[in-house]
Amino acid sequence: GSLRPTHLYNVRQEGGKRLVHGCFVKSSKWAPDGSVLITNSEDNILRLYNLPESLRNQTSPPAAPAPSAFTPILSMTEGECIYDYSWYPKMSERSNSCFAASTRDHPIHLWDSLSGKLRATYRAYNDVGEVIAAYSLAFSPTGEKLVGGYRGAVRVFDSETAGEAQDIRPTSIKISKRRSGMSGVVSSVCFSPTHWNIFGAGSFSSQFAVYDLRIPCGRYLATAARKDGSIKLWDLRLTGRTWSGEFRDAE
Repeated sequence: GSLRPTHLYNVRQEGGKRLVHGCFVKSSKWAPDGSVLITNSEDNILRLYNLPESLRNQTSPPAAPAPSAFTPILSMTEGECIYDYSWYPKMSERSNSCFAASTRDHPIHLWDSLSGKLRATYRAYNDVGEVIAAYSLAFSPTGEKLVGGYRGAVRVFDSETAGEAQDIRPTSIKISKRRSGMSGVVSSVCFSPTHWNIFGAGSFSSQFAVYDLRIPCGRYLATAARKDGSIKLWDLRLTGRTWSGEFRDAE
């Protein structure tokens, strides 16, 4: 027969105090290693819950005990409505235990899931210099990049470097007074589990697009010389140093 879900734990209070009426849970996500659960609630607080030791090494379905209390180990308070959050995929080491969260009218925050402290911020600005929030988030499978979905664009951040995006990719372009491409807010971002540089993005306009992190966006220059078997790709932000190269038959 098919397995039926077993009710194991309830969350009704935090720190000895009963949760405020109306503070409902909007979403939850397990960490990549399955050891920690994070929840996003209406009170703009992100709460972390450890998977109990009794369940970590269990290989068979548990018996149906009376539901037990489930208490958060950490709470991180954001300033506004939380749009999205994403676990760092390579969190097997202590130093990598973190997740990113996006909040209305705030930059992206990188939170330490062991201490609850803020590690870094990733910022995006509109045309008048105001901070704008990402509506969706996703780390690349390698953890090197963090992609944020914004209104009319996706931004690619270097996860190891706090600050502004390395790459801004508009989701639509203007052709003959009309816009072509995916319009509106990018509400969902996800990476391919097998092709690590490929990610998809969906918008509130019922459209979907696929992007490749490897495709240059105006910041690279390819050069080739007569009787030279190399084709060099230059990063224009780091002049004097090649970004990559290919070889050809120059005879």
